[in-house]
Amino acid sequence: MSTNSDFQPSAKVITHSITWSPQRSRELITFSGTFHRYILSEFNTHRCFSRNSASSRAIPVSKMLDLAANANVYPVEWSQNMKGMSAEAQVPDPIKRTSRVLWDDARNNAIVSARIMSDLEIHKQVTNRLLEPFLPHAVVFTCDYKGLQSFLALRDSPYAQPEIREFAKAVKNAYNDSAPTKLFPGEVHLPFVDKIYQWEELFNLQTITDSSGEYQDDEFMYSPPIYESVATCARYSYLGHEKDQTPESNEKLFWSLFQNHHLSPFEHVAVALTPNDTTAKLFRRKILGVAAKPSQNYTGAFMQLRKVLEKDHK
Repeated sequence: MSTNSDFQPSAKVITHSITWSPQRSRELITFSGTFHRYILSEFNTHRCFSRNSASSRAIPVSKMLDLAANANVYPVEWSQNMKGMSAEAQVPDPIKRTSRVLWDDARNNAIVSARIMSDLEIHKQVTNRLLEPFLPHAVVFTCDYKGLQSFLALRDSPYAQPEIREFAKAVKNAYNDSAPTKLFPGEVHLPFVDKIYQWEELFNLQTITDSSGEYQDDEFMYSPPIYESVATCARYSYLGHEKDQTPESNEKLFWSLFQNHHLSPFEHVAVALTPNDTTAKLFRRKILGVAAKPSQNYTGAFMQLRKVLEKDHK
């Protein structure tokens, strides 16, 4: 039993790119979405996703308390217990109503306990754990078409947990309603930035010299659109992605992430190469200095910014 005010999983496409050739094409899609926090472990089993999401270690207890109290997170279905992982029949309405009351009691008790622990100055990385079953969860994730279809095959299924099944349906609908933007070789998949850029505009190759002017090295110096895209993805961890930020704060966060080895936000930005292996090798050699494909979790027709940073700033 659910009401119209109950939390429902949702998804939307942020950036949808395609690199094309007469023989084959390759897509890269960045989604934003929300789902039930208690299915995060199931979502995270899909290694095809580059992802950043809300962190119980980063979000203040006060914000989590407000979400738990007001988000109306309930199970999608109240199903009858049976052997196996998947349910079939729903329990009768009187039992559904009783179950909702019990769920409310558990949520309210968790809120009270979390407030007391917060007053005792217990760190949020502990206190927020009490609230997780009653929270929505915000995520940004990037995948190729093959990875997306793998996710949908497993999760848009009657055998999947209902909450992740509803999220999968929302992801599928968002994808079906989206038209990809064609990127030519060297153009950049750049979530949360509307303009299309060539990689040379964003990865500004600079010659580094010492105080006497002697050559030391060539190094990429990145630019504001890159900082904005990476920083916005990273801010999902503390639900700061919807706030306006300054170019200075984006750049500061970009380099803080890199220096502290928090590299997952760099995986959403990717240079479109081409499905043509010969041309792709030329681009990889030009950017990375090597022609071989780097190891990454989605199609080699796009090259993650993470790989460029790892090569350039060892």
